[in-house]
Amino acid sequence: MAGIGQERTSRASDIICRMSGPPPAVDIRPATVGDVTLILRFIKELAAYERAEQEVVATESTLRSSLFGKGAQAHALICRVAGVDAGFAVYFFNYSTWQGRQGLYLEDLYVSPAPQRGCGQSDAATPGAHGGEEGLRPLRVERARME
Repeated sequence: MAGIGQERTSRASDIICRMSGPPPAVDIRPATVGDVTLILRFIKELAAYERAEQEVVATESTLRSSLFGKGAQAHALICRVAGVDAGFAVYFFNYSTWQGRQGLYLEDLYVSPAPQRGCGQSDAATPGAHGGEEGLRPLRVERARME
């Protein structure tokens, strides 16, 4: 384990991480209807990063209905780093007929570029941490990109 101010390398991804000082406070919580504007901002930031802004058709109204309306099947989490809104995740439950049990599908996980340090380091950062009580299989991320 590298000490403060030293480099450490992850064998799995060969990503070099520079640590300087203690990690910032990270808070990950379920999103509320009051977060709709923030979620839409993050969606548009993600789309801009992917150079796909023109493909975003979501609105505050559609997010309010699909994430918080009656019968909503998708869920969202909000990440704050050092008291600053930093990112979001959207997930929903699925079902594996082969395994005979529910699973969890992570649709999007986005962290704004500025406060990235720390947001993915909390165990609560994964929607799987919020689904354990339902006896779900472990979260499987099928595609991930870190820059």
